[in-house]
Amino acid sequence: MDQIVKIDRRRLTNHQHYAYMKAIYALISSAELEDEKVTNAQQEFLNVIKAEDNVLQLPTGSELTPQIREEHRLRVKHFMSMKKVVESWLDTDSSEEAAAAEKLQHIIKVYRMRDTMQTDEVTSKIDNLVSDLTQEEMLAKVKLVGAEKHFNNMLLRNANVTRLLAERDHEKSTTNTKALTQARSASDTVYNKMVLLIEALSVTATDNEPYLTLIQEWNSTAARYKEMINRKIYRSQSQEEGEVPTDSNASTPADPATDTDNNTTPANPEGTPAQTTAIGA
Repeated sequence: MDQIVKIDRRRLTNHQHYAYMKAIYALISSAELEDEKVTNAQQEFLNVIKAEDNVLQLPTGSELTPQIREEHRLRVKHFMSMKKVVESWLDTDSSEEAAAAEKLQHIIKVYRMRDTMQTDEVTSKIDNLVSDLTQEEMLAKVKLVGAEKHFNNMLLRNANVTRLLAERDHEKSTTNTKALTQARSASDTVYNKMVLLIEALSVTATDNEPYLTLIQEWNSTAARYKEMINRKIYRSQSQEEGEVPTDSNASTPADPATDTDNNTTPANPEGTPAQTTAIGA
C-alpha cells in the first residue's frame, strides 16, 4: 500500500504549519475525489484550517504593523532596482557582463513577485532568491553587473522584515498560546484522519488511480517541508558549533528520530533570521 510520508509538524513555525495544512488541503481539493467520506472529511479539514488562520491573524492594534509594511516596501523596491540593473545588460553586445546578467535573470524569473502577494509569501521567495544568489559564483556575477548595492540593501530590509515578523509572532503567541495550541491540535487531528482515509481508499476504491496520484503529490509537498525543517536544524546546530552556513546545498542531518504524526504542540516562532552573506561584508 502506498503511504503518505510522516512529517514532524511540531518543528514547523506557526505560519509554516498553517501554510502546510493549506497546501495539503489545496491538493485534496484539486484531486476531485468522488467519495462522500472524502467530501465530508474535506469540509472538516477546511473548517479547522480556517480556525487556525483566525488565530494567526495579525492583531489590528499591533505597533509593528507600520514597520513591517515599510520594510516590506523597501525590500521589494531594492529587489526591483537590482532586477533593472541586471536587465540593463541583457541588450548589450556580447560581453562577460551580459553573460552574467543572463544567468542572474534566469534565477530572478524563478522568484517573480507581484504587488498582490502577502508579506509572508514574498519573504519565502526572497529567502529562496537570497539562498541562490549567495552562492560564491552568483555573488561574483551580482558584483560584476554592478547590482551589489541593491542586493545588499535587499538583504538588509529582508532581514528586518524577518525579525519584525518573528517579533510580531512572539507578541501574538504570548497572548494566544492556548488558542493556537488548540487550533494546531485540531488541524493535526483532522490531518491524521485524512491521511488514513486517503491511504485506505488508495487500496479499496474501484478506481484508485486518483488516490495514488494524490499520495505522490502529497509526499512531494511533505518532502519540501521536511527539507525546510532539516535546514532549520542544520542552521541551529552550525550556530551552536560556531559555524555560519551560507551554502543552501550543504548536507543536512537526517530526519528527527521522533518523526511522528502526533503533533499537538505549536513551535515557537523563529526569532533569528537565516544568516546571509552580503557582498563586501
